[in-house]
Amino acid sequence: MPAIASCKTKIFETAARLFYSRGIKSTGVDLIISEAGVNKTTFFKHFPSKQVLVLSYLNFRDEQWLSWLTQRISEIGSTPRCRLLAIFQALGEWFQMPDYCGCAFTNTLAEFRDRETPEYKIASAHKEKLRDQIKSLVMAAGSIESEQCADQLMLLIEGAIVRAQLEGRPDAADDARSIAELVLDRFSMPTQST
Repeated sequence: MPAIASCKTKIFETAARLFYSRGIKSTGVDLIISEAGVNKTTFFKHFPSKQVLVLSYLNFRDEQWLSWLTQRISEIGSTPRCRLLAIFQALGEWFQMPDYCGCAFTNTLAEFRDRETPEYKIASAHKEKLRDQIKSLVMAAGSIESEQCADQLMLLIEGAIVRAQLEGRPDAADDARSIAELVLDRFSMPTQST
């Protein structure tokens, strides 16, 4: 039994790495099989299709990334405002990771433009979950216009992610944080030490 589990894990981890670094559509089953060191029978025993594997990857990545962000901002910030600004510190740390290839969900949305595909739906839902998390923090911080404030912070987050990916600029998070402070001040967020 452990060998079966380890084969499945090996396939999944290999696919996740390739999907994130190369893209989902440009990563074929043959490449995953080759890099994982398994045969086609083993692959299809665990994942009946590439799409099943892709959806597993996206669901896992969604849960893993949001959990990481939530934990990291809680470690950095003690108040809702501090946690909102801590998002940008966490992003800066992520941008400096050697395997950083942007947001897996933004990349997925670029590859799957049909809004009816399950891939698009998972990626879009991920973005909504992130926005909801930000909106909750904005509301807890006392903003009177939480929708608009959350939308502006999302723009800063998305912009920093893309800038870091396209230009190799981990300091994009610092630039976005500076603007985020102005946004938070504009929406009458209580000033507390960050």
